[in-house]
Amino acid sequence: MSTSISFFPFAYIALTAAITAGAALLVLVALHARFKTLPLIDCLLVAVVAGISVMVWRSAGNTGALNNDPIPLVASPSMGNARCGKRNERLDAAFRALFERLSNKKKENLTHEMDYP
Repeated sequence: MSTSISFFPFAYIALTAAITAGAALLVLVALHARFKTLPLIDCLLVAVVAGISVMVWRSAGNTGALNNDPIPLVASPSMGNARCGKRNERLDAAFRALFERLSNKKKENLTHEMDYP
């Protein structure tokens, strides 16, 4: 790890913002062509706001402390940590039980409605 403070050039940040705005515009124009719900000017405005927000967010986070952070793109503790895996298993079990309970209530409600003519 280098000891010098590094910053991303503003051109890189602007390029990221332009790519985001372009991708947003493509998606919104495709949705406009299919559903005809938004005027094209609204699609353009939403894409511009997306691009500006990325530029502001990236510019605000362009500090040496964040740019020299040794954590890689995907942090290893979040990938293979046994405690995280157990926590995810418990959350999955809790959500599964909740959805089963809700689906059983729906079935009971349907059964009760069928019992009474």
